[in-house]
Amino acid sequence: MTGVAPGRLISWVITAVLVGWVVVYNIMRVAGSTPADAALPSFLIGAALGLVALAIIMFVRTRLIASGRLRPMDADADVISVSSEGGGGGGGGGGAAAAAAAAIFLD
Repeated sequence: MTGVAPGRLISWVITAVLVGWVVVYNIMRVAGSTPADAALPSFLIGAALGLVALAIIMFVRTRLIASGRLRPMDADADVISVSSEGGGGGGGGGGAAAAAAAAIFLD
């Protein structure tokens, strides 16, 4: 999955399921279903559609990253790599690491 943090992936899965559910639920309600009749089927259908959409998005994202047309913006990974370059032991590398970390957010 090309370096997606587990916590971020979990949040994407939860978001995909909830968005899919809300979309399908509203479609079913507009079509005339009662809330009790629409709740469970819309959750199951919406969750499945949301996960399929997430899988397609992750596949496209992976392909774009591999081709170099997309550069993932993972601030945590960038800060870790910057701090490992900064010299470690507190002897002057902190300023360069702070400047590099600030540059992540200014890009």
